[in-house]
Parts: sequence; C-alpha cells; structure tokens
Amino acid sequence: MGESYNAKIRRGLKGHGVNLDPLVARIKAGDFSSDTKSSISGTVIQSLEVLRNNLSSKETYLHLYLAVMLLLLPVIVASDQEVPKVSKAHIRASMKNCVEKLESEVATFATIDKVSLTIFSRSLRKMIHISEMTSCDVKRSDTTSVFKEMISDVQSITNKGDGLSGMSACEDLFITGTIKAINAFSLSMPEPGCDPRHMADMTNIINIGKSLHDVSLLAMRTTASVSSCIDDGMTQKDVAYQVFHLSAKLFHQITLSFPEISQLPIPIITFIILYFTNEMQQVSFAAFARRDPDLSQETFRCWWIFSSMFQEYMGVMSEVVALSQILV
Repeated sequence: MGESYNAKIRRGLKGHGVNLDPLVARIKAGDFSSDTKSSISGTVIQSLEVLRNNLSSKETYLHLYLAVMLLLLPVIVASDQEVPKVSKAHIRASMKNCVEKLESEVATFATIDKVSLTIFSRSLRKMIHISEMTSCDVKRSDTTSVFKEMISDVQSITNKGDGLSGMSACEDLFITGTIKAINAFSLSMPEPGCDPRHMADMTNIINIGKSLHDVSLLAMRTTASVSSCIDDGMTQKDVAYQVFHLSAKLFHQITLSFPEISQLPIPIITFIILYFTNEMQQVSFAAFARRDPDLSQETFRCWWIFSSMFQEYMGVMSEVVALSQILV
C-alpha cells in the first residue's frame, strides 16, 4: 500500500473534482503551515464540500479519507530528524483544525455518512497523538541505560521455560493473547478434542505466538545494536520512538512473511499487539524495586509511550486496512 497505490486513488478523485496535488506538493516541500486553502485542513474541508455539491457516492468519500490518511501517515510517524519539531507542531495544528471542522461543520452535511466521517476524524486524532509522542525524549543524560533496561525487560520473559512445553513467558504471552483475541471476536474454531481441525488451529495459534515472539527478539536485538551507537552520538534521546520505529518496521515484515499472521483479521492482530504492550508495562512496573528510582521511572515512561504509540498506530492501520479492503 505504497505511494503508487495512493497516487491511483488521487487520480480517481480528480474525476470527482477533488485535486490533492497541491497538498502533496506542500508536504514534499515540508510546508505545513495551516493558514491557506492548500493546508491539510483547507484541502480536506474544501474536498468534502466539492463531493457534497457533486452528490458523490459514499465510496468516493471513503477514497478521500483513505488518500488523506495514506498521505499523512509517513510524516506522522517520522522522527524529529526527518520532520523538525516545529513542522510537526504545524502539522498537528492544521489537523486539529481539520478535526474540529469535521465535527462541527461537515457533520451537519445532510448527505454525509456520519459513521465513516466519525471513524475518519477519530483516525486523525490518533495520528495527532502519534505525532506528539514521536517527540518525547528521555529526561536522563545517559540514554543508554534506558535502552538497556527495556531490552532487559524483554529478555526477562524470552528465556525458555523449564516446563514440559519448553516455551518462554513471551511465547506464552503471545499465545494467550491470540486465544483471548479469538474469543473476544468470536472467530470460528472447532470444539476442543481430537478433531484434526482443532489440532490444526492450535498449531496455528502456537505458530502465531512463536512468530510474534521472534519479532520481539529481533526488535530488541536491533534496539541493542542501536543503543550501542548512542555513545558515538548517532542516536537521539527519543528512546520510545526508536523502539516503536523498529518494532513497527519488523511487525510489517513479519506479517507479510508468516501466513498464519497475515491471514488473521486485522482486529485480531491489533488485539494481540495491545495485549502484549500492556503486559510489557506490567513487566517493567514489576522491576521497579531492583532499579534506581529515576531509571525505573524513565524506563516505565518509555514503555508507556511506546505502548501508547503502537496502540494508536495499530488503530490507524486497522482503519487503513479496512478502507482498502472495502474499496478493492
């Protein structure tokens, strides 16, 4: 779902009188000021007015929502080195203005689908939150120590157990999360027993758990290599963002690589990730007693920021995937 896909959507929107090219040009130029018609807010609101005046179909509105989200997502998840903090503040200001107008003005359009509009505005709010969290820095001068403690937290649950299963606490955590997700969303599964279909489902669940466990290990190993560069001045103090960026990148690679995961409904995947990030906060909190108080506080804070960022990101990706599937 790259730039060419979004370009195709934008070309289709031009047939309905909506031209997003000026906004695309401004984003590429790094111009995020919010005082013109070609700003994020100005473009979205004007485009919606055009669709209303043309009596466009609900599907056309959905194409606009998807195009805007895909256009904004790369700058939303960018680091402070890629998009400066001042520019991020301008982006958020324009997006907040856009959300306010969506909820106060566009929501009154007689022909607008209220449900899809609400989902769109909610997704924009999530993106605003993500952008805010990408700039959260560690308050300690020794950033390395926070990286190391986060790595230690994951390592503490990835060691293989001594039980009959031979699984680590991390694998067990993901497997439990998968089962809870399946139950929560009432995904069809055969009753327990000797039914071969049930055995196949259990094998899939275990494979899902192990695959996501591998993502966690790989993310932490990569994080460890990144943290080793801190002393050389190669990494900034945005520890939570660094862990999020690596984890999100690896997550996308793994979901494409493992059919057991890629074939799951996106709400199931989202639930599993949220279950894991919440549990990792509990692991970090439990380690408070053995750490320096300030280090404990910063480590837990980074886990909270990372978890919140990943949860909001998965929420946005869920809507992007849902829209893309509807509009196939």
